[in-house]
Amino acid sequence: MMDQLPLQDASVLEALLRFGPPSFLMRLVDLYLDTTGTHVEKAESSAATGDWDAVAFAAHSLKSSAGNLGLPRLMDTVQKLELAARSGDTENAAALVAGLRQIWKDSCASLVEYRARL
Repeated sequence: MMDQLPLQDASVLEALLRFGPPSFLMRLVDLYLDTTGTHVEKAESSAATGDWDAVAFAAHSLKSSAGNLGLPRLMDTVQKLELAARSGDTENAAALVAGLRQIWKDSCASLVEYRARL
């Protein structure tokens, strides 16, 4: 079950600190927080209209950024969402979209908490 995965893998964020000062990671987190909400909105609005290709694209966009910032629960959810949307499993895709915003919000909150400790 996706809820069993942790929201955050701090080791991924700690590895990013090797690429620059904490301000570098702060900028990455801020960019994520500022831009990824549009992908969540796109997944929701596209699911509502039955545009599953657009849902898959939005999920794919979220997948890489979630992986880059060590958000395993979100990454697992959007990976499953992308596969369901692409394969025509609209019932499963719709269920994943329904829970996406909360998992994204929780993931963002975990990044904000991590950022505050930098």
